[in-house]
Amino acid sequence: MEASEGNQLDAFGKFIKNRKSPKGVTLRDLLEKKDWAAFAYSYNGAEYRKNAYDDKLRMQYRLFSGQ
Repeated sequence: MEASEGNQLDAFGKFIKNRKSPKGVTLRDLLEKKDWAAFAYSYNGAEYRKNAYDDKLRMQYRLFSGQ
């Protein structure tokens, strides 16, 4: 991952594709469902709300998707 941004992005993609959430689905599945809270909890832990990670994901999705 240190070699390039591309390697880091590849590693992140593999992580979300394979990592299971407490709901038993992958993090990728949660992103596809736009379940921002479940993704943020699964990726950042129980204190995700402290930094509003779910809200930030939702806002960025809306910004870049034009919704």
